[in-house]
Amino acid sequence: MRLSLYHLPPLHRPRDADEQACLEAALRLVSRLRAHGHSALFAGGWVRDQFLGRPSADIDIVTSATPQQVVDMFGPQLARLLGGVTCAVTSSGLSFEVSSLRGGSLEAADWAEWRDSAARDFTLNSLFFHPELPEPTPTPASSASDGTSPPLAPAPSEQPRGMVHDYVDGVADLSARLLRLEPPTLLTGYLTFSVVADPVRVFRAARLCVELGLGIDEVTRVNVEAAAGMCKLQQGAGPGDKGVTAGRVFRELDKMAELDAKHAPRALFRQGAGGGKGRAAEESEPGSPRFVAAMELCRKWGALEALFPGLDQTCLELALRGPVRRLPPDLPLELKLACLVVADVEGSLLPCKQARKYDPVLNLLRNAREAQPMWVEQWAELCGLLMGVHASGSTQEHQAWLQLARRDPSASAPGPGPNGPNATGPGQALPGPDATGRYLPTHMATMVDAFAVFVPKGYSRGELSHTVEMRLRAALRWLQQQPPAAAAADGQAKKQSKRKKGQARGQAQAQGQGQGSQVVEPQPGPAVA
Repeated sequence: MRLSLYHLPPLHRPRDADEQACLEAALRLVSRLRAHGHSALFAGGWVRDQFLGRPSADIDIVTSATPQQVVDMFGPQLARLLGGVTCAVTSSGLSFEVSSLRGGSLEAADWAEWRDSAARDFTLNSLFFHPELPEPTPTPASSASDGTSPPLAPAPSEQPRGMVHDYVDGVADLSARLLRLEPPTLLTGYLTFSVVADPVRVFRAARLCVELGLGIDEVTRVNVEAAAGMCKLQQGAGPGDKGVTAGRVFRELDKMAELDAKHAPRALFRQGAGGGKGRAAEESEPGSPRFVAAMELCRKWGALEALFPGLDQTCLELALRGPVRRLPPDLPLELKLACLVVADVEGSLLPCKQARKYDPVLNLLRNAREAQPMWVEQWAELCGLLMGVHASGSTQEHQAWLQLARRDPSASAPGPGPNGPNATGPGQALPGPDATGRYLPTHMATMVDAFAVFVPKGYSRGELSHTVEMRLRAALRWLQQQPPAAAAADGQAKKQSKRKKGQARGQAQAQGQGQGSQVVEPQPGPAVA
């Protein structure tokens, strides 16, 4: 075991109000854990960011207390188990993740810290900060701070007193801007590299390389590429099912998609997957260059081929180099992923108009609780309508435009499954025109922003928006002119859906109680493929 001690570097700027409040609340949480006889320290990203001069209001805490001891100490109103060795604890109105050290007791705190740091994803995230605080005073488990005690955090222009414990040369790697894995050893109890044990960390590695401008050493690259081939979605929930879970992958990809909105003040990445210097994108470049840079690393390592096995990898590479790079930075992740599904049509890269082509992306989104797969379903319908799936002016085309306007993915609750909580019923009312008299619902305008990156030069986003609005208005006129058929069917769609659902339930009951039949609601509107 090796241990290096450091002071926190001086601040590049004073902490803002949110950062100061977070530090104060975290120090109070640490003080309370210590008052009950447990060790407690800051870990992970906050410590790393202090050495990078980056502002941070996100502090994780590790402690020698067990999860149950943490819950007993703070009570069920302030603490709840998140799974594994982690709890969510509220301090001064802010929520913190509090994790138990992996092994060891208070008497062997340095060994427990060493094993914990060796188990973390990368060395630069394996640093611990021991705040220097006044001698703790024991308090009842159910008591809460009355807010009258003096503040524990220093002035916003000063760093808190204490020492950084570095067991894995993480500070040296930060100075060298290097992403590195700590080699496994028998003494730590871990026999494989952390990224191989948890392949989701491949996506985190790509994001950190782009976000922090990191290179990657050869041993880490080899193990990341080996883990990338394991990034297949789990097909079941059993302990023997290998692969990655959709929810965790979606969260990592969502953090990638947020990189451009954050507009981090640094180059995208310094080194490519092979360890050589990579191209640093200009900070002022519009679109989603950081998202593309992270996804391109995942593609080179082989993670995207494992995650989306049905996608044409050649077309995916072309999409990342071209249209996806120009996507608006605040576009929903679901639409950014949908734009990976493209086809080369006579030398032009266009989104696919066949709905079934989007199944690899939908397979991920429908199994991620935070995702809204309806964005991809609506995108496939819009692409089909704009690329002539239906005959112009036909009843089927008008109905498809009305259904597209009626179903707003951003207004639906996220949830897994095609008929899960995020499904919108067929009886939803059509939105009206905006204050200027234009008729283009917000969710459709968002999809137009995405589709605009595929249109030829000389055809503006405004012209595309006008085309969509005119087709939607034509569908509305058709609906007004067809009261016996279209309007009546539109008004009774919800009743028909309920009636069919009841009939399906009756049939299931007639077949017997023990069959475990699943009733699936009929999909609203005509099928658009």
